[in-house]
Amino acid sequence: MTDWGMTGVVREYCRRGVDVQYAAGPGVDHVGEAFTGMPGAYKWLDDRVMGRPTTPNC
Repeated sequence: MTDWGMTGVVREYCRRGVDVQYAAGPGVDHVGEAFTGMPGAYKWLDDRVMGRPTTPNC
């Protein structure tokens, strides 16, 4: 899915009141994003496990 398409999904979720925390990747393919986004994903997971609140960015 292109960033434009993903942004459309994010906008729709935000419009519906979903707690969205979205970060666009650097434009690499899906596998590349898995590696470049891993540190942020692990931090997000750690924050949830530790009970820290999310920071929605709608």
